Amino acid sequence: MKLECTTDEINNYLNKMKKYISISDSNLEYISIRDKNFIFKYLYGLTKSMVRDILLSLKPDEFYEKIEAVDDKHKGRILYVWNPIRSFVDARGEEREIELYIKTDIYYSKKLVVVISFHKFNDFD
Repeated sequence: MKLECTTDEINNYLNKMKKYISISDSNLEYISIRDKNFIFKYLYGLTKSMVRDILLSLKPDEFYEKIEAVDDKHKGRILYVWNPIRSFVDARGEEREIELYIKTDIYYSKKLVVVISFHKFNDFD
């Protein structure tokens, strides 16, 4: 379910997310076992460090939507979706500009940022 989101909320969320993952890599969990995430990770040699760098580079205007999770694993959690365009090098060594779909969640009590989705935009199922 899509939720309303103010500019202040987006900025506060980004600031918290960046603060947590700047402290330590252990504050970032990147879930790459789902098919679309795994395939994207494989095709572009994506590492946790690369994901971290992209999260740190996100800007408020790259925000896409705020949603309530409906899947069993994250049900009821408030997730933020980002839609940046970044360059990646594919398996043939060619650089490609790719529009991304990044879905994040913050567990404030643990100071943990969880990346639930990280793949090409419109590569949903």
